Amino acid sequence: PQFRGITVAHKESLRLMINYFLKTRKDKINEFTENANTNRTSTRRSDIVEAALEGNIDTLFINKNVPLFGTFKAANKCLIADSKKDIHNISLTNLAGVKTFLKGGNVYLLEDAEMPVSNIPLNALMRV
Repeated sequence: PQFRGITVAHKESLRLMINYFLKTRKDKINEFTENANTNRTSTRRSDIVEAALEGNIDTLFINKNVPLFGTFKAANKCLIADSKKDIHNISLTNLAGVKTFLKGGNVYLLEDAEMPVSNIPLNALMRV
């Protein structure tokens, strides 16, 4: 029936587009690496969350193995990280990812070995 047709079309379109998405991701990782240690990149959690809220991130790389929970006070740019999720905090990785996406940025959820800078929850390539 119709649902099966939609599912098949979706799978086929993914098969056709996967190389485009993989190349784009590789290009963005290369751009991050080429601009490392400049104002175009950041691994500082508070800078990245603030930049995501302001729409200043071109590409956000999220380490899916390193969660980041806590609170962020935009008024004084204060990020308080917590070791685990509780009722008083939020997933700052989710906040940064959603805000980056909603403001037109790219978001990649990666394994630690794929991250431009590993063992860190967030890597950001800033807009020019």
